[in-house]
Amino acid sequence: MTPITESREQKDNGNVFNGYCARVTDVQDMSQVITYLVSNKPDVTKTSHVIYACWLKGTRGKILENFDPDRGCGNGHELLQMMRAHNMVNIICIAKHMCNIGFRHINELFLRAYNVHQ
Repeated sequence: MTPITESREQKDNGNVFNGYCARVTDVQDMSQVITYLVSNKPDVTKTSHVIYACWLKGTRGKILENFDPDRGCGNGHELLQMMRAHNMVNIICIAKHMCNIGFRHINELFLRAYNVHQ
C-alpha cells in the first residue's frame, strides 16, 4: 500500500482540522487509501465532515478527476481546485474537519502534507 502522509491537527475556535495525502496511480489505489483510513483511523469516521479529491493522469495523458461534494457543501470541489492550482497530479487528499467555517485551513494542511512527498 502507498504511504499516507498525515498533517498535524490544527485547531481554530474549537474546530479541529486534519488532512491525509497519498500518491496514487489509479482508482484502485485511491479506493485502498480511503478504505485504510476508514478502517484504521476511527477519528476519520467520527468527524462531522470528511472530504476527498483525487487528480489522476491516466493513459495517453487523460486526466481523471474525482471529489466528494461533502453533502452538497462544495468543499470537495474547492479541494480539487487547490490541487489543480498546485499541479498535484496522482495524489489523493482527504480532509476531516469538525466544522464548516471555511476552507483556508484545509488547503494549508494539504499543501504541508503534499510537500512531504516532494
